[in-house]
Amino acid sequence: MQKWFQSARSVALHSFRVLGCLTLISLSSGPAYALTPIDTALAAGDVGGAIVLAKAITDASPGDMDAHELYIDLMLAAAQGARAEQMYRSMIQSDPTNPDLHYLHGRAAVSGKEAQAAFERALRIDPDHARSHMGIAAVHSAKGAMHEAAMAYRRAVMLDGSLGEAWMGWVRMHIEAGDYEGAILVAQDGLRAVPAEGGLYMVVATLDGKQALEMLERGATEAPDDARVLSALAEVYLSLEQPDKALMVARRALRVSPSLPSPTLTEMFASALAAETLDYPGYRALIQAREQQGVDPSAAVASFNTLVSKYPKCALVLLGRAQLHDQLGQSALSLTDLALALQRDQNLMEAQAAFGLTLVRADRSKEALPWLTAATAGRPWDASLAIALGRAQSKTGDHVAAVRTLKVQYLRKPWDVPTLLQYAEVLQSAGLHEEAYRLVITGLKDVGDPRLAAALVMTAIAAGHPLEAANFLEDLGHQGNSQALLDLASRLRAQAKP
Repeated sequence: MQKWFQSARSVALHSFRVLGCLTLISLSSGPAYALTPIDTALAAGDVGGAIVLAKAITDASPGDMDAHELYIDLMLAAAQGARAEQMYRSMIQSDPTNPDLHYLHGRAAVSGKEAQAAFERALRIDPDHARSHMGIAAVHSAKGAMHEAAMAYRRAVMLDGSLGEAWMGWVRMHIEAGDYEGAILVAQDGLRAVPAEGGLYMVVATLDGKQALEMLERGATEAPDDARVLSALAEVYLSLEQPDKALMVARRALRVSPSLPSPTLTEMFASALAAETLDYPGYRALIQAREQQGVDPSAAVASFNTLVSKYPKCALVLLGRAQLHDQLGQSALSLTDLALALQRDQNLMEAQAAFGLTLVRADRSKEALPWLTAATAGRPWDASLAIALGRAQSKTGDHVAAVRTLKVQYLRKPWDVPTLLQYAEVLQSAGLHEEAYRLVITGLKDVGDPRLAAALVMTAIAAGHPLEAANFLEDLGHQGNSQALLDLASRLRAQAKP
């Protein structure tokens, strides 16, 4: 996604301490919506499906600016920015004096220069076009002109107080200037204008710890489907030694956004505390051991050994030690700890995933299959699990299952290069050489990632299309002035000679 414009769902990430609990907070923009089919698709990791749904809404309601913004942001996240930019540029031709279209073209623009020009065109047509002031503010911010950005964000919210994204942008300018008191005041003004903007509750909660619990509880009521607010509230409850409340709220957050890491971790800790396999001294010791692991992994071994001895029924401490062993290159010890963790809690998804991935790396694909199958079903958005499952299925000779697994993941995220490469590999293993070749050449056209070029050489030779692929690579090489692509094209031409 281009850096001069912020996603309609996420403006910036900042780390703060909330009541002593380290919290990763997403200072997001845009209002918190009730769950829609798009949200459901995104929660399942199906960004491709979400894009189709968003496009259908813009087609049915061409004046719905929120829908257009969401569609553009999804396209940008899916590395389809150039396609979105071309679409909105074309729309301007039929209505050249519509400032909304110029603004949307700017939001979709791949270059900052083009984005700024589009926003300025919109403002020449309508000097009070609030969203275009917001766009100009984002351009200023990307250039480091924070004062100008703050003034443009302020102008945007004065013209249209419903623009949560602009309120968040203005808040962010205060934070980046170190003016935390000003950020709180702006956030409070924003909440009076847009009470459903979850990110504003997050700002006040993180910058004024005394208000954290009150603001997050209020945010959970006003923005009940904002996973960020729910996640932060769950962490605060956990820090206040209220694991039952923390567990309930973390699960609410995960129903909205299953892939969010923070409530996943909170749910695991709160579950162990509620089940009394871990107590609060042990919880704090585990947090310290994890922090020590990041600084000095070897020294952390003793801390984890003590935890395992003291809390033998807790799957989390075994999972933590397994991750440490894996970090130290001790895969056999890691597998032992993961097996023990799953004996204590066979439904612990993090342990299922880690066990399956570690078994695949140990060339024990058959043993990995049930664990990876379970973990992939529980975390369909995690491409690494689908890739590992497809690889394991292929290695055990079940090429049909491998193709099916990777096809599902590819349809979710057709721009994800690791998925593309693994899907092409299992298609090749299944003898589907033509399908593999078409997959890779389409990926190169849509994504343009150079990692796909080498795969194109192999699939083109296997499918019997070396000249076609050579011509394609040669065109790409000339367009991008890439000698590497031109060399690959020459190799393919040599392969095509009788």
